[in-house]
Amino acid sequence: MVVCVAALVRGEWEERLFGALYMSACMASLAVEKRPWTGPQGAIVAIDAIVLFGAVGIALVSGKLWPIGAAAFQVLTLGAHLAFVAADGRLSAVGYLTVLIVWSYGTIACLCCGAGSHFRPPKPVRWGSFQRPIRRRGRGSDQA
Repeated sequence: MVVCVAALVRGEWEERLFGALYMSACMASLAVEKRPWTGPQGAIVAIDAIVLFGAVGIALVSGKLWPIGAAAFQVLTLGAHLAFVAADGRLSAVGYLTVLIVWSYGTIACLCCGAGSHFRPPKPVRWGSFQRPIRRRGRGSDQA
């Protein structure tokens, strides 16, 4: 969530759009998920597919590299959903959730790279600017 807020505050249109999309997807996933997790849930798969299409759309229009990485991680996330369905109960729910978490961290890392590219380094300190001018007495008023 911190990365999404940073993208909303400091990013350009790509970071803001994907940050808002990913944050809303996280909130929607929390709202529709059913516990305990035993396998893919249709609503969660649909939300991840929407994020995938948004990431692909941003990657196609943008000239930046990070949306391509975010779209790739979303493809892997959707692939994990489909692989768990295709495995037909031969995979554990713990392994399934672990894979989803790993790919979501990759997506967040890509967004972090995009948002982090807009942070400006601080200006170097000029020590001379902290010194007060020395006034010398006895000379003309135009000299400091």
